[in-house]
Amino acid sequence: MLVAVCLAAFCGSARGEETGDLRATIARLEKAVAELSDRVAALESKPQAKPEAPKPPEGPEEVAAGQGLAAVVHQQSQGAIELTGFRKTDGLMNTEAGVQHYVMSFEADIRCNAQGIWRFMPALEEDFKFQFAPTPRKMQPMDEMLFYSSNPGARVARGAGFRLQGKFHFERAENGWRITRIEKTGVESLR
Repeated sequence: MLVAVCLAAFCGSARGEETGDLRATIARLEKAVAELSDRVAALESKPQAKPEAPKPPEGPEEVAAGQGLAAVVHQQSQGAIELTGFRKTDGLMNTEAGVQHYVMSFEADIRCNAQGIWRFMPALEEDFKFQFAPTPRKMQPMDEMLFYSSNPGARVARGAGFRLQGKFHFERAENGWRITRIEKTGVESLR
């Protein structure tokens, strides 16, 4: 609006309008400047909402954690155990000695794709392990006894499922988050 008034005043004086008209134009211009000053003052007096700073990532993403667990399960069991479901249930970030740590609580479902021994003893171990010893197809009774005595763990049938409750312990590294521990908090059979 101020620009329009200034332009009108300039154009009017360039055409040689009379001094009275010029004084009226100047008065309108001063009035417009005063109104504009009042508006600016009103805007400056209002509390401005501060723009929200982008939040830093809280920790590893749920999808990446699930993929990491699937890779660990597959690698340790050589494909005999499969991750069939994964869900983050909670997370907590902290810093120790300048290193960022993140603990992610989770529930995961696994399925055994072979009959054998899951070399994990839930009552005795604090961390999940997924080593697996498939049962040989034909065994004599003595061989079977030797097999089971040399492979401590849980006997599982093909298709057996388990729900795991646990906690991932992550540490911030230069290239992202890395898993330092997979803590066991619970195991239940899915039948």
